[in-house]
Amino acid sequence: MKQRTAACSKMSLVPNYVKVKFNINNTVTEKLKKMVQKQWIREEIIFLHKKRHICRSYLKLVHTNLFHYLHAIVFDIQDDTVGEKVSKIIHIKCQTQQKKISVLLEKQHKPTTSQVTPPIYDFYPRFNNFSNTSFDTEENEFFNDS
Repeated sequence: MKQRTAACSKMSLVPNYVKVKFNINNTVTEKLKKMVQKQWIREEIIFLHKKRHICRSYLKLVHTNLFHYLHAIVFDIQDDTVGEKVSKIIHIKCQTQQKKISVLLEKQHKPTTSQVTPPIYDFYPRFNNFSNTSFDTEENEFFNDS
């Protein structure tokens, strides 16, 4: 969750759970809506950092208690098995977060002007030579450009 909110703030994406509605639709409310959404994401990141700090301190407390009660070899074996399970869970979580971010990117990012190709118009040439005289290609191009 923390990775997704941090990635959303870096990519200027808005997660689905950030819902802000206004009754009036104009440019001022749209700017205000974006500011409120950014602030919501910042507050969410701060909350998740506090949550992570509490979890890490609790984990440190559990480790010290287990280290006092268990033999060193047993503690290492148990710590390795728990570490493997946690790393698998984290890997799965990261994959789901990346999928969610890619879906948000597809939904929210509209193509910019550089990505939109302008329509190609095929006009008739300005100069048609129906006479018996022939012109060089340079002369034809000159007549068509003028």
